[in-house]
Amino acid sequence: MHLPTAVDPSNDLYYAIYAPARTAASLSRSIIQKMGYDPNNLVRTTIINKRGLHLVLDDEVVREMLDKQDMRVAVQEIEIPSDAQEHEVSVDKHTGLELFLAF
Repeated sequence: MHLPTAVDPSNDLYYAIYAPARTAASLSRSIIQKMGYDPNNLVRTTIINKRGLHLVLDDEVVREMLDKQDMRVAVQEIEIPSDAQEHEVSVDKHTGLELFLAF
């Protein structure tokens, strides 16, 4: 899967991200803000490893990341079902953002 770089998907320039803390939330928030999105719309951050597996980004992964880690990022809009009952026919949905990281 090709992931475009942050901010401008048409080029291969990289941008520095400075996270105030070594946590998944801090890193995700810093990246999504750099890309120009509202961090309040971020639902989850997923890592795509070299074998193509999708893994959840958590604090342990961020703590073990190298300083100045190069990565490619992408954002995808996803639908999130509301907390409607399973037997209801009509389910209201809203959208959020999923952030993908590959490094």
